Amino acid sequence: MKKFIQAISGKKAFYVVTALAVIASVLEIVTSVRNGTNIDWQGMTVYWVALAGWAACLTGKKQS
Repeated sequence: MKKFIQAISGKKAFYVVTALAVIASVLEIVTSVRNGTNIDWQGMTVYWVALAGWAACLTGKKQS
């Protein structure tokens, strides 16, 4: 169980989730432009703030 937690909270997982967040942000903007609606900045901000917190935790963690 400990290895699983380390695997989903490590740098590689962070990079994958960040790439997915970039793709989701671009798709959100493109969809809003195509539909002529407002871009949901608040929704996108939530997961970017969560990613910033995750990055802060990764930089503060001891690397073994």
